[in-house]
Parts: sequence; C-alpha cells; structure tokens
Amino acid sequence: MKKTSPVKRAAAVICIIFLVALYLCTLICSLIQTEFARSLLRFSLAATVIVPVLLFVFLKALERIKKK
Repeated sequence: MKKTSPVKRAAAVICIIFLVALYLCTLICSLIQTEFARSLLRFSLAATVIVPVLLFVFLKALERIKKK
C-alpha cells in the first residue's frame, strides 16, 4: 500500500472541514430569505465545486515539484 504524504493528508482534512462548513452555511442560507443569504448561498454552491478542483490542482503541482 502506498503511503500518503503528511501534506496531502493535511490538505485533504482541511478541504473536508471547509466543505462541511460550506454545507452548513448552504443549509442555513437556504432557510433565511434575505438578499445577503442568497449571495452566500451562491458563493457556497460555487465553492463546493471550486474547492475540490483547486485542491486537486494543488496536489498535482506538489507531486510534480517533488519529482524534480
């Protein structure tokens, strides 16, 4: 079994915590009927897609840097 680096593990844990917080924010914002809540809802839905993609790009860049 291949060992994962501590940096990858830490980045994954931070991403998971951030996504859980975003989901909680999304749930709360969906219940509040203000314009600010709608803006937060749009942001959290967009970040739900963007954060994992950025984490993937970061980890691939880190992998390439370590190979050189």
